[in-house]
Amino acid sequence: MLKRLFKDKYFLAFLGIIALAVFFRFFKLSSLPPGLHPDEAANGLDIIGILEKGKQSVFFATNGPREALFFYLQAIGVLLFGYTTLGLRFMASFISVASIIATYFLAKELFGKRVGLLSAFAMTVIPWYLVISRDGFRANMTPLFVSLTLFFAIKAYRERKTLYFILFGLSLGLGFHTYLAYRLFPAVFIALVGFFILFKRDFFRNLFVMKKELIYSGLSFSLVLLPLVLYFIRHPEDAGARASGTSILNKNLNGGNPIGFLLENLKKTALMFNYQGDLNFRQNLGGAPMLDPLGGIAFIGGFVYSIRKIFKWEYFLILAIFGVMLLPMVLTAEGIPHGLRSIGIVPSVAIMIALFIDFIWRRWELDFKQKAVKYLGIATFTGFILFSIAYGYIRYFEVWGKNSDTYEAYAEDMVILAGKINSESKSANIVTVIGEYSDKTVQYLTHDRGTYQRFEPRDADKIQLKKGENYVYIQRDMIDEAEDKLWTKYINGRFTSINSTFDSRPLLYLFEVKL
Repeated sequence: MLKRLFKDKYFLAFLGIIALAVFFRFFKLSSLPPGLHPDEAANGLDIIGILEKGKQSVFFATNGPREALFFYLQAIGVLLFGYTTLGLRFMASFISVASIIATYFLAKELFGKRVGLLSAFAMTVIPWYLVISRDGFRANMTPLFVSLTLFFAIKAYRERKTLYFILFGLSLGLGFHTYLAYRLFPAVFIALVGFFILFKRDFFRNLFVMKKELIYSGLSFSLVLLPLVLYFIRHPEDAGARASGTSILNKNLNGGNPIGFLLENLKKTALMFNYQGDLNFRQNLGGAPMLDPLGGIAFIGGFVYSIRKIFKWEYFLILAIFGVMLLPMVLTAEGIPHGLRSIGIVPSVAIMIALFIDFIWRRWELDFKQKAVKYLGIATFTGFILFSIAYGYIRYFEVWGKNSDTYEAYAEDMVILAGKINSESKSANIVTVIGEYSDKTVQYLTHDRGTYQRFEPRDADKIQLKKGENYVYIQRDMIDEAEDKLWTKYINGRFTSINSTFDSRPLLYLFEVKL
C-alpha cells in the first residue's frame, strides 16, 4: 500500500506541501519573530503556574479573560525547550501545520483532491497567516477548529458513522476553548440550515434518520463545553469582557457613531487583501496587503466564482465561513484591519484562491488541447507556485524579519533586558524602571535565572540601592521621568545607553552605581 501511495502524484504533492508548511513554520523559529511580545509572555507566566504550582482552569483572567486550552498545549513546548521563546512558539507552529492539513481534507471533501491541494498550498504561503502561525497566540487555533469541525460534520452526514458524529461534537465544543472569535462560528451552521430550508429540504429528511447519532454529537459537544459554561456561571464578568472592550458599541471608541464605524470597517476590510492590510507589525508587514499579489487576484476571482455558484451548498458554505468569521473584526472599533481577529477566515480565503485556480486550470484543459499550449499552462502554473513560495519567504524572513518595526513590536528591549539580568552576577543588585505590561516579558525570560526589583518611573526616588554593584535599567520612554530622580539621590552614578541589536536606536538606559 505504501508503495502505491508513493506512486500517487496527489499524495506526493500533498507531502511536498506539508514539507513546505513545516519549513515555513519552523525555520529559524527560535529567532523569528525577533523578541517576545508581552501577551505571549503572559501565556508563559500562566504556564509556569500550570507546571510548577498545579494551577488548573479552563479560563485565565491574568492578562484579560483568555481561554486556557492553548496554554496547556503550549506547556508541551515549554517542557521540551524550557522557558524560552521557542518553548512558547513550538506548539503554535505545529498547530498551524495541523490547520493546513485539516483544510486540505475539508476542501478535498467539498471539491476534490486538486482543490484540496491548492487550498493547502495557499494556506501555507498566505503572508499574514504565516506571521501569526509562528506567534505564541491562542488565536492560531481558530483555523484548525473551523476546518476540523466542518470536515467532521460533512463526513458525519455523508457516511453516517457514529465516530464522525462524536468527533464533530467534540471539535465544535473544543473550538469554544480556543479564541473569542470562534464563538460566532456556530452561525455558519445556522446560515447553512437556512440555505437547506430554502433550497434543499431533503436534507432534513436525511437528518431525521440520524437521530441517535445526533444525540451522540450533542452529548460530546456538551461534555467539552460544560467546564467553560460552569466557569462563566461562577465568573459572568469574564464571559464578554474582552469583546465589550473593543466593540463598535463601546462609546469610548465609536465617538457616538457606531454605524459610521461599521461602514468604515467594511471599507477597510474590502481593501485589506490587496491594498492595505493590518498596520500592526505583530500581525503583518505593517500596512502591506494581507495576500501576495497573485494570491490576491486569485482570491477576488474565487470570491466572484463562489458568488456565481452560491446556490450550490458547498460554495454557500465557503462564503458563510468567510462572512461569519469576519464579524469578530468588523464589529470592533479599533485596529482595523486586524490579523488576529480575522484569523478564522483563513481556511475560506485559501479555498477560494484554490477554486479560482482550479477553474482556470479546468478551462485551460478544455479549451486548449494542443501539446505546446498544454506545456505553456504547466509552465505558468509552476511559475505561480514558485512566485508564491519566493514571495512568502522574502516577505517574512527578509523584509518583515529584518524590519526595525518588527523588532519593536516584539519587545526587543525587554528581551535584551532579560538577557542582561540573567547574565549579571548573583551578588549584584538589579532594579528596573519599566511598565507593568512590558515586565511580563522580563518575568517569563528571567524565571529561575535572575532576580530584580521593578519600579514605576514615578517611584524612582524610592529606589534604595545597596552596598556593592547596583544596576538600574530604565525603559527608553521612561528616562525623562526617572533620570532626575536618580541623579538627585545618587550623584556618583553613570548613565549609558543600550542599543538595538538591529540598528543604533537606544532601547534602554543603564544607571550604574557602586556604593
